[in-house]
Amino acid sequence: MTKDKLLKAILSFMLPIIVLFFSYIQVYGEYSPGGGFQSGAILSSGLIFYTLLNSCRSVTSIFSIYSFIRLSSFGVLFYILIGLYSMFLGDNFLEYTISQAMGVTLVELGIALTVFSVMSSNYFVLSSVIDVEF
Repeated sequence: MTKDKLLKAILSFMLPIIVLFFSYIQVYGEYSPGGGFQSGAILSSGLIFYTLLNSCRSVTSIFSIYSFIRLSSFGVLFYILIGLYSMFLGDNFLEYTISQAMGVTLVELGIALTVFSVMSSNYFVLSSVIDVEF
C-alpha cells in the first residue's frame, strides 16, 4: 500500500514537469534536430503516467480509440496542408521562404499530434488486450 502512495506522489509531482518539458521540446524543436517526434512521445508518456496515477478507464472515458485515430489523421492532414500551402505560394512542398519559423513550428505540431495519438492508442490497445489494471 505504501508503494502505491509513493508512486502516486512521485507521478503527481512529475506530470506537470513532463508537460512543461513537452512544451519546451515542441517550441525549441524548430532550432534543433527533431522536435515533433520527441515532443509527441513525451506527451504520450505523460498520458501513460496519468493512467498509472488513476486508471485506464478514467482516460478512455475521455479519449476513445477512435478519437486517437481522428487526431492522428488530423496531424497528417495538417502536415500535408502546410506543405500544400507553401506550394500554393509558389515554393516547393514544405519549403518556406516567407515565414520559415512559423512553417516549421506548424509542421512540428502536426508531427507531434500524430506521434502522440499513435503512441497513446498503441498503449491503450495493448493494455486492453493484456487487461492490466494498476
